[in-house]
Amino acid sequence: MTPGADGTAPLVSLVMPVRNEAEGLHRSLSSVLDQDYPRERLEVIVVVGASEDGTGDVARGLAADDERVTVIDNPDGRTPVSLNMGLRAARGDLIGRVDGHAWVADDFVSEAVAALERSGADGVGGVAEHIGRGPAGEAIAIAMTSRVGAGNAAFRVGGEEGEADTVVFGLYRREVYERVGEFDESLTRNQNDEFNHRVREGGGRLLFAPSIRSSYVVR
Repeated sequence: MTPGADGTAPLVSLVMPVRNEAEGLHRSLSSVLDQDYPRERLEVIVVVGASEDGTGDVARGLAADDERVTVIDNPDGRTPVSLNMGLRAARGDLIGRVDGHAWVADDFVSEAVAALERSGADGVGGVAEHIGRGPAGEAIAIAMTSRVGAGNAAFRVGGEEGEADTVVFGLYRREVYERVGEFDESLTRNQNDEFNHRVREGGGRLLFAPSIRSSYVVR
């Protein structure tokens, strides 16, 4: 791991934009907090969009039990706005995103930090296992993780470590956001893809590393 200015592991900030995620938020946030990464070098910023299911109450209850969690309310509700609010609050040397309907492996952070160190890339991401609920959800998950449905998108279908066009639940160096800018708030979907396009358009490098693992419940 690349040491911080004082020789410690870099401080990692994970931003979680959530909306109507009360049912799965405990599992998602717990997976982010239960990392093998140094506890004191991880913070989580949960940005709660306008929800009707008590997501904010769940988030604040979890935050009360762990000082590493900060909860911010986003009355606007839109995901890119939540992401940008989280970015502005983040203190980390490295900043990434995890969604409320996803959960990550217990070495998610340490593997991402190690991948950044060995590659010198601007951002890294791994494989997201897509999980469907019910017959329709299972069919969508199968389509999204097949070559027919996803083409050569490594984060969906897997593959060997190497440079990528885009990454899922990426972890980036702070200076990337300072150089490229925030997420495009005019986009309802695909903010990550557009952001990653700007990273690469500006000469940045993205790395796909299959050792960085997460799971994602498809909509």
